[in-house]
Amino acid sequence: MELLQLLRVLFSLSLASVAFSTCPANHLCDNFGHCNSIDPVYEAYTCDCVDGVTGQLCETNIKECDSNPCPPNWECTDAYNAYSCACQAGFTGPTCSISMVDNPCYPNPCNDQTCTNTTSGYSCQCDDPTLTGPNCETIIVCTASTCKNGGTCLPQWDGANYLCQCPTGYQDRNCETETASSSTPEFIGCWNIDGSSSNANLERYNLGNDLGVTNCQEKAIADGMTNFGMIADIPGKKYCYTGSLGELTKNTNNSASECWSTCPDDGVKPCGKFDFSLNSTYYAVIYSFTYTPPDALDCPSSVCVNGGLCIEEVGGSSCLCPPDYTSADCSVPFDYCDSDPCHDGTCTPKVGGYTCTCPSKVTGDNCEISQACITAPGNTACQNGGTCVPSGSTYTCECFGIWNLVANCSLFNHCYQKPCVNGKCNDTGDNGIGYTCTCDAGWTGVNCDKDIDECDSNPCVYSNTLNCSNLVDLWVCNCDLGFSGLQCETGKNFQDI
Repeated sequence: MELLQLLRVLFSLSLASVAFSTCPANHLCDNFGHCNSIDPVYEAYTCDCVDGVTGQLCETNIKECDSNPCPPNWECTDAYNAYSCACQAGFTGPTCSISMVDNPCYPNPCNDQTCTNTTSGYSCQCDDPTLTGPNCETIIVCTASTCKNGGTCLPQWDGANYLCQCPTGYQDRNCETETASSSTPEFIGCWNIDGSSSNANLERYNLGNDLGVTNCQEKAIADGMTNFGMIADIPGKKYCYTGSLGELTKNTNNSASECWSTCPDDGVKPCGKFDFSLNSTYYAVIYSFTYTPPDALDCPSSVCVNGGLCIEEVGGSSCLCPPDYTSADCSVPFDYCDSDPCHDGTCTPKVGGYTCTCPSKVTGDNCEISQACITAPGNTACQNGGTCVPSGSTYTCECFGIWNLVANCSLFNHCYQKPCVNGKCNDTGDNGIGYTCTCDAGWTGVNCDKDIDECDSNPCVYSNTLNCSNLVDLWVCNCDLGFSGLQCETGKNFQDI
């Protein structure tokens, strides 16, 4: 009798379970709400709504923008279970705090140079000395500091490049390398000079009051000498002599000042008066120095072709090529397509540049503007509030919330809220509740939320059923006294009980 009553209770509970998990076919919840039957006789039920909707039948979309979640100057756009903020028309900046009407300098139209608002708009100050133009958009190839050491900067090819014309003794791209050098003149003694023809190989220069050691050294360099002499002629002037010392004899005077004061003025001709006809003798202060001449020119006339310009360099030369040519001698046409400027398009080189042939739904000079997200009016690439992210001729969708089952956000993901507590969710579309659950071992139920009672199979052979402990996907027998084994199968003979 007790067993019969137990079976009846179990059967009624089973019917109740069926009733509570079944909703009438003509009473469904909107917006993919989950229906729960509470009275199958009167077809009473409730709806469990997904995130983002509310109402008795889940018929109302919650407008997240009603709470004004965006900061000032931002515009709120409602989406399914989400919202987005963007700058209102006329405002820009990271926080939408900059008025584009009141601030024409934002974004900066001056090529990252200083922009100043004016009554008529804006003005640009080009802080970079290599930039000029109303918007600092033009590059200046020649500035005061482009060519070093007195070199002259010459713009080439309509300002596309420049060439430095270097003074004697300097070479390389910007005349930065000195190729001729001379040491500081060093006093080597006081020498006797007479006016005889034996010393006629000496070259004499009179540069007046401007004549000095440096000037005399320059004259010696011009004559190919590494020593020179200076003597007094008349007050305030000096004579410079260059050439081989020849038969000159060194005087005993050990300093330049002693050498200058050795010959007294006789009132007729000052010390050092030079006159070959008088055969006069005087003293010269002799200096010696070292000199390294400049490199020989290394630019043969034919080294650079196609209008290339030769640049003298230490130990050689190089070619400055016009914009349409490259290589060491400017013989190879420049391929403007090497840098792949056309993105997803096809690049065709031409003289002075290139042209791009763009694929479908891509435009712009460099095929940089994607129109993949632009569709016919009333039809968006990404549905249900999804954000379209273009990439060349294709796009991807960033879907909001539960609309993420397919790429264009067009299908509701019934598994989004993870209804299968202990199992894997499988979206079945709009059939029934929209999903099925594949339960993990030890679990059952529509949502895999019911533990399977492994003790229902009475695994404990010779023990009281109450001594069976149910665990997840496991049972354990607590054997009666005298029995043992996994199922209490070992012990007293059953006939002895």
